[in-house]
Amino acid sequence: MNLLINVVDAEKVRPLLIKLGTLLKDGDSEATELSSYIMDELVNTELSEKMVSIKRRIEDYDFEDAIETLSGMLKALKWL
Repeated sequence: MNLLINVVDAEKVRPLLIKLGTLLKDGDSEATELSSYIMDELVNTELSEKMVSIKRRIEDYDFEDAIETLSGMLKALKWL
């Protein structure tokens, strides 16, 4: 069991998350690919569980819930 928590590279991840929000609002299927990339960036970070939830919603084509979860995460981080 890996107990290490990696630090989120905000300068790299923040723009990706904002782009993901735009893709989701547009109903763009590229959101699936981008969410996979972001998941890789957030492995073993405090955001990984939230990103799993967002990715699952995207895979279920529940873009509205994915947007809500993403927006909540960005607001909590004060990235919006």
